[in-house]
Amino acid sequence: MKLAEIRQLLEATLLAGTEFNESEVYCVCDADLVSDVLSLESLGSDGVLLLTSLIGPQLTTLISLTNIKAIVFVQGRQPGADFLQQAIKDGINCFSTPLAKYEAAGLLFQAGLPGTKRVKEKAEIVPQKAEDKLITIVEYPISGGDFLAAGHVTKKIKQRLENLGVHHKTVTRAAIAAYEAELNVIIHARCGKLQLKLSPNTVLIIVEDEGPGILDIDLAMQEGYSTAPQAVREMGYGAGMGLPNINRCADSLIMQSAVGVGTRLEISLRY
Repeated sequence: MKLAEIRQLLEATLLAGTEFNESEVYCVCDADLVSDVLSLESLGSDGVLLLTSLIGPQLTTLISLTNIKAIVFVQGRQPGADFLQQAIKDGINCFSTPLAKYEAAGLLFQAGLPGTKRVKEKAEIVPQKAEDKLITIVEYPISGGDFLAAGHVTKKIKQRLENLGVHHKTVTRAAIAAYEAELNVIIHARCGKLQLKLSPNTVLIIVEDEGPGILDIDLAMQEGYSTAPQAVREMGYGAGMGLPNINRCADSLIMQSAVGVGTRLEISLRY
């Protein structure tokens, strides 16, 4: 379905992009929470339309981690001018519709545009020792509570992997896992750090924090389980999808946590 047809169907106003756009959209992602969007399997493909009411600063990070090239903001919502200017540079078409998300999604479904599917969850966390000859590429500090900086470390990791020539699918998986881990530090811990290590066939991301620790790891791995404060959830974070999303992206995940001390994640991706 062409973006021009979607604009007409939803009575949408163009905010950024091409006035008469013939670009094709093949599926719709309907979500307002960052982690919900990152759990969808189509994000590594082109032709994904995001239907959302999300207009906060996390939207910029979300777009940088995915291949979403078109966004429709519902209920007449509009992001700030800074985001729209960046969207134009990145070739992202942005629209605003007066319709509620329920109505807009229904019209798109009736028009034959399918929704995205969630990535199938792994059966279990598979512990695996880090491979030999891993070289530390870089290390970044993470400050707890600094939501304005959410995603900044991940962007640097993503850029570093791209510059090193790592396959783009591995880069996408690494970026999503790193973002969720970074965000967990910001939400729950006092401080932390992220290390990126590399071997000829493995990307290893190690995230350590000083924080409350995890009392029940099995419970924390369940989708939707969250200890994030309500104020954090109102910002679009803390949906209880962080650790499950990391596990989906990783080839192996080793997690260690001590209550009152902190948590350590070793996220390994083979390519």
